[in-house]
Amino acid sequence: HTPHHLSSLTKFANLHHLISLLQKSPFPSSLVPSFIHRINMSPTRKTKNTLHLLKQLKSHPAAFSATKYRHVNPIKWYNCGPTVYSDSHMGHARNYLTIDILRRIVENFFNLECYFVQNITDLDDKLINRVHECKKEGKHESRTDASALKNIAMEFEESYWKDMEALHIKKPNHILRVTEHMHEIQDMVTKLLTDGYAYVGKDSGSIYFHTKKLIDDGYKYDHFGLCCTDAEQWRGGEEIIGTHEKHSAKDFVLWKRDTSDFGYSFKGHVKGRPGWHIECSAMSSILGPHIDVHSGGIDLQFPHHTNEIAQSQAYHHTKSWVRDWIHVGHLHIQGLKMSKSTKNFTSIQEGLKQHDARVVRMMALQHNFADSVHYSPDLMQHAVDMERLFREYFLKTTGIIRHASKLTPKPGLPSIQLRQKLWETKDSVRDALLDNFDTPRALFAMAELVKYANRYEQQTGITVQLDNILLQDIAVYLTQMFRIFGFMDDRIGYSSDQLGGSETASSLMDAFSQFRADIRQLATTGNDTHTKEMRPIITACDEVRNSTLPELGVRLEDLPDGKSIWKFQNPEEILNDIATQKEQELLRKKHGEMAREKQRERSEQLRIAPRDYFKTVFSGEYSKYDMEGIPTHDASGEELSKSKQKKLKKLLDKHTSAHAKVNQES
Repeated sequence: HTPHHLSSLTKFANLHHLISLLQKSPFPSSLVPSFIHRINMSPTRKTKNTLHLLKQLKSHPAAFSATKYRHVNPIKWYNCGPTVYSDSHMGHARNYLTIDILRRIVENFFNLECYFVQNITDLDDKLINRVHECKKEGKHESRTDASALKNIAMEFEESYWKDMEALHIKKPNHILRVTEHMHEIQDMVTKLLTDGYAYVGKDSGSIYFHTKKLIDDGYKYDHFGLCCTDAEQWRGGEEIIGTHEKHSAKDFVLWKRDTSDFGYSFKGHVKGRPGWHIECSAMSSILGPHIDVHSGGIDLQFPHHTNEIAQSQAYHHTKSWVRDWIHVGHLHIQGLKMSKSTKNFTSIQEGLKQHDARVVRMMALQHNFADSVHYSPDLMQHAVDMERLFREYFLKTTGIIRHASKLTPKPGLPSIQLRQKLWETKDSVRDALLDNFDTPRALFAMAELVKYANRYEQQTGITVQLDNILLQDIAVYLTQMFRIFGFMDDRIGYSSDQLGGSETASSLMDAFSQFRADIRQLATTGNDTHTKEMRPIITACDEVRNSTLPELGVRLEDLPDGKSIWKFQNPEEILNDIATQKEQELLRKKHGEMAREKQRERSEQLRIAPRDYFKTVFSGEYSKYDMEGIPTHDASGEELSKSKQKKLKKLLDKHTSAHAKVNQES
């Protein structure tokens, strides 16, 4: 800071020594370049490079890490998909949105290639029950039950994909349908029988998994520690024929006898269809004997995933079939799990009528993937507020950058501090995502950066030119993060193809905005006669601002200095804001008129002679008065109390004083 100190600093040839000196020096921190403080700020802090994902097996946590998966190309990821017998609900939206966010983080933030596959269950008891319901209602008049089931499954699968598209959820790299993998399912059942891990029921011919054989061979069962003692729960969500055939309550069906039109031929075995659990194990074998990531809802841990692990271990002869499990928490409504089977749900289509897809994705981002979430107006309002915070920041900052000087000022202390905040936010976001995909913490850090930047723009911009490069760096970073989280479209083609049109539109709007501002300035400058003659032009300028441009998605705002600024925005939001402003303006006018009316009435009252004041203003309330005009009896003729008369005298004295003042002024 002083020549003495500066000359002393030049003596240190060792860079680390110099940095250490600057960090420990008595100089005010604002006088030491901010990058110095960033270097080795915490000598004992190790840079996080491992993504810690709680492995939801009972044994111990494991590390799902960028380092661990660097040699895996691609990461093999299997996700349990829907049973397509009805429309999807907001519980599904939370589930699949959450998985989509995690997948995008792995692929686009940690830059790890994923081969993401998902099943579609298009054959099970719920679908068959739906066929029977439709037949009773006279719907889906197909020649066979099998064709009716196929039509229903196709109808609701198409509806499911439309919902996913509306939520901007990436499609899997590979879609696996049960009915298209019957051969693979039967092959797996055959091998399990051959190896002794399955047996045929004596009465029905259904085929069951032999849990005791698995345990005797040294494999672990009940990986999640959720096995129950209730025999009903061991049925695993299936209406199993002949459960008395099972050797153990833990055994589950692999192939269920079904001689109806829904059944499939199985050489050497009874006609039937797959059990619930075998489908996923067979279809996921497309990824090989080992899967890196397996995901699904928390309710699938037991019995579905528990039994998946059991039969896959036996089939592949491995004790480490899945490397990492991801289970998404429930979405509750009215205190209960949102579920189609209990009719306790809000469909995705209904949900999207109430809230934009961005808001629904924000809701998913605001909660840890494993947490249960309670669907409510307050929950969604919190998401609305958070989405609005970032949207308004992007709109405002874009406008500031567009209209700013091309000459960037020398960074002052506020700019340096904001740049430091940007760096800290990047570290915080990375650390949060490395810590078990902690998206709520990452989002909080980003929101704090926006609030910090807003204060900078509001306070610093008053006296000092804003650092436009810094503002752009922040906006670009936040945009990149929201693109990673899935808030932006996955456009195809060179980015310049999209940007070119946008830049052209911006240039046209700049020119039009300036032209309109000049015309409006000319129309409003001059005497009253000139302004009156120019009224149609002023009206036209207001009309294009309040109606034409908003419908095109452009918000134009006139500034006190005669200039104007503009920004692209959702047309509905602009028009709603304009409508709200008009309502507020009408309300202000109404209040103004009411205030003027009260003032007029007050002025008229002040001109009333004091002796006639109570007789006029309070007509009908009193029947007798004294010589000064003060009431002595009420309307019924009853004499007023002394205290009441005293109060009325004070009121008359006040009126008399005001009356005299008005007369004096006039």
